[in-house]
Amino acid sequence: MSGRQRRIVIKLGGSTLTTPQYALRHKRLRILVGEIAQLALQGYTPILVSSGAVPTGYGVLRWPRYPLTIPEKQAAASVGQVALMHLYQQLFARYHLHVAQILLTQDDFSVRPRFVNIRNTIEMLLQNRVVPIVNENDTVTVDGIKVGDNDTLGALVATAVDAERYIILSDIDGLYTANPRLHKDATFIPTVESITSEIEALCGAKGSVGATGGMRTKIKAARIATAAGIEVVIGNGERPNILLELAQGTGVGTRFLAQKERLPGKKSWIAFSSRVEGRILIDAGAVQAVVQDNRSLLATGVTAIEGQFSVGSVVEICGPDGQELGRGISNYTSSDLYLLKGKNSQEILSLVPTLLNASIEVVHRNDLALYSSTIALR
Repeated sequence: MSGRQRRIVIKLGGSTLTTPQYALRHKRLRILVGEIAQLALQGYTPILVSSGAVPTGYGVLRWPRYPLTIPEKQAAASVGQVALMHLYQQLFARYHLHVAQILLTQDDFSVRPRFVNIRNTIEMLLQNRVVPIVNENDTVTVDGIKVGDNDTLGALVATAVDAERYIILSDIDGLYTANPRLHKDATFIPTVESITSEIEALCGAKGSVGATGGMRTKIKAARIATAAGIEVVIGNGERPNILLELAQGTGVGTRFLAQKERLPGKKSWIAFSSRVEGRILIDAGAVQAVVQDNRSLLATGVTAIEGQFSVGSVVEICGPDGQELGRGISNYTSSDLYLLKGKNSQEILSLVPTLLNASIEVVHRNDLALYSSTIALR
């Protein structure tokens, strides 16, 4: 097997790690770490995404109520992260494995050089048989720089490290036709070939009080990872040997199959990790050219520009009706593109002396990630 086929990202949810009273579940975590260590001994390369910092900190601090304000959550996270990492260090040391803490924000993914740095750091850790333990940096994140949930964080990590499989452990076996806790006739769905609107409609609301996710965020994470050619599996963290079985392709869980036409790494970053700085609206002819004919976006098809952006910014590409078709990296500033919209190549070249950039393409097809109705397709 190649290195990619042995690389697995594992996300442990808050309900798997902590009790309803927000105490760390030492026994269960000890068992799961043992399974992760066995995977490492079998030649797999595990990367762990761990929830639980805020509820763990709340339990340590023994506050009279769960943290509600941003400062409270950040303080609880800072305390809980220390307790979590101390425990992980002790448990993995039993198997002669070192661990490394990686705390991230949305900016670490949306800014391309920082994204590359994440990938390079994790690669170096893996080469030295260190288990990276990733969490959102809840001590500093606020709305606007938050990834938002660790299901999505795990998917972004999986795409960054080019994983083969992304395993999400929760308190449920996987996806059902309805909430099995409320509907006794709910049917388990073992395999999802494509994430359609019908699949998305099956998602419920948030999970437990200490959680930030639920099935909705898991489906969102599956969309990101499967588009990058990564299989996603949702399983129950309470089942014996669950990680060993899911890693080997067996066991109870819902499998979201990887897309056959894998989205290249850079386009995956553009589609799911980058920060959008503006919008470009294009006419029907340009839609045909970029979507159907796989061509670059030219200025002649641009009808409107929204927002202020610079060369190298990621922008939304929208059709005549305003619907987003995808995202791409602009070769022009918004001000220059405003002057060029609707012009053909000869007219653009005549403006070379007044432009910093005289590229014929507004967005080159290699820097353009397009969507179908449910998922990035190329």
